Amino acid sequence: MKPNDLFIINNETSFSLESQKVLVLCYLPLLGGVSFSIYMTLQYLTPNMAYKHTEIFDLLNISKETFELEKERLEALGLLETFYNDHDYIYRLKCPLSAHSFFNDTVLGSYLETEIGKKSCQNIVNILKLVKTNTNDYKNITKNFDEVYQVKDIKINNINDLNGYKTNGTSIKQNIDIEKLQNMLTKAKNNDLLENDKLIIEIKKAMFLYQFTYEEMAKIIEDSLGERGVIKIVVLKTNAKKYYEATRNTKTKIEEVRSDEVAYLEKTSPLVVIEQFCAMPVDVYLANELTNLIDEYQISLGFLNALIIYVLKFKKGVLPNKKYFEKIISNLLSRDITKTSEVLVYLKTEKTKNDQTIKNDADWVKEAFNKLLKDEW
Repeated sequence: MKPNDLFIINNETSFSLESQKVLVLCYLPLLGGVSFSIYMTLQYLTPNMAYKHTEIFDLLNISKETFELEKERLEALGLLETFYNDHDYIYRLKCPLSAHSFFNDTVLGSYLETEIGKKSCQNIVNILKLVKTNTNDYKNITKNFDEVYQVKDIKINNINDLNGYKTNGTSIKQNIDIEKLQNMLTKAKNNDLLENDKLIIEIKKAMFLYQFTYEEMAKIIEDSLGERGVIKIVVLKTNAKKYYEATRNTKTKIEEVRSDEVAYLEKTSPLVVIEQFCAMPVDVYLANELTNLIDEYQISLGFLNALIIYVLKFKKGVLPNKKYFEKIISNLLSRDITKTSEVLVYLKTEKTKNDQTIKNDADWVKEAFNKLLKDEW
């Protein structure tokens, strides 16, 4: 391993309270503090994003030798799998075993007992025991769904009717001309290069999210070619992000002025909207996360863009986290507000917590739209 070798995280963990207890009470005595810190740090790094090993060495203030030694402890205890290929590493994080499996199905329980003693081991078992409350003398009075909710006509989504590629949970409808893109490649003339469906999905998403031209996307593709002419998706995503950050020093200009706000919002990348209204440097990862809300909540692109403009005006140009948007979206959907036009009408009259309207005359949308088009924000 070299300090500048890259690694990405493949996280298969989903921490419950029980998992956290088992990790701290059962694994920590076997791991030691440094291995435990490495595991927890890897947990919070962005999945599928390339990092240099020097970054984690500096973050934890440890040497390469210490990292390699402590990483082996995680591997031996089944919390980490390591994959290697041409100076690139993939670290796949694994969930801790359940308390029952730890003590009964593996040698780990026995080994823990030899390390901390039988008495301490029994104390841990007692802490982790699940005590089931006896309900024999009680009557179950839990309500059923149809006893609480009045069933109306419910529209069921037919997944087979959805159009567009899946891109990390988000459907992008607009198509790209693969043949046109292929013809722009100079280093890679292999006609099979762009026949990989997963690669096309990532290219399509990058062109939509970052508003790349075909020329720009062709350059990014060629910069992402490996020695054998193969493109790793993680490298393509990293290069797309770097290219955007390097070239988009000024806000993206809107090429065509549209008078129809709804139609415009339905076609524009959320990243473009954020660029125009955010007072701080754009967090590309957060922009990507917000775009994923389209699929997660089955909302339209215009719905999300209208909400982003509203929130950034309300927050004076500061973009809050994904959970903030999730709460507002859930509130709007609970009011049966689903269309972009309905969102705009509702937000025009929505009041802040201080009971002050953002723009009581219902012109704030038009004003914001004009600023978006003229790049005056």
